[in-house]
Amino acid sequence: MDGNTTVITRAADIAASKGILSVVSVGNEGDNTWGKLVAPADADSVLAVGAVDVNEEHASFSSTGPTSDHRIKPDVCALGKGTKIVGWDGFITSGSGTSYASPLIAGMAAGVWQAYPDLNNYELIELIKKGSSQYDNPDTLRGYGIPDFKAIQSEITSLEDNLSDSGIRVYPNPLKNNILYVEVSAERKSNDSIDIVIFNLKGSSVYINRVRRVKTGSRIELDLGKLSSGVYILHLYAGNDYGTAKILIP
Repeated sequence: MDGNTTVITRAADIAASKGILSVVSVGNEGDNTWGKLVAPADADSVLAVGAVDVNEEHASFSSTGPTSDHRIKPDVCALGKGTKIVGWDGFITSGSGTSYASPLIAGMAAGVWQAYPDLNNYELIELIKKGSSQYDNPDTLRGYGIPDFKAIQSEITSLEDNLSDSGIRVYPNPLKNNILYVEVSAERKSNDSIDIVIFNLKGSSVYINRVRRVKTGSRIELDLGKLSSGVYILHLYAGNDYGTAKILIP
């Protein structure tokens, strides 16, 4: 279980090298003699999912980590005990197993990737970990915890802080009511014009605005209501200062 040995683990690594995200079950060996994760959950290129109950506690049957080379596994967890599913007869029932937890994470990962298609599979794994409940204190039962879509979104849309030293702040992100504010602090020494250009993910400019002679201590309100929901790249120029940010319009 070192991430490099079993055939299926090596196959998962090959898939990852081609840009594929593999979301896999960590295994149901927790109550058995082996107790530990199973392949290909040991691969460092997959998102290995363990099971929790409705109280977000580790399900006893869910395999534990770490890998033999001491990496944290599972990566994350989801509801895998008493998970609602559609039975063979077409009626709603429930079941337990990490094979019911991993599809929940796969669905969430697909939603994140659809919303942010410029991410690659490795970035997606790291962002899902960062947006999980115990990222700062992972363990071998629940890994980095239970992912939260809003926390992941916050990680993705956090502004590049390359304008803060210049006394310019852009917020909120995601936007509220299609309004974006550009705030110039009172400590900024010059009253430069500010140019704002917004691009879609295809690289086409969809919004251009020049605000002339912006006074220090002022706040500019930009109405982006004509732009459809999605992720955009904002470029801001103010004198010799320049910054970029990903912004989200819900």
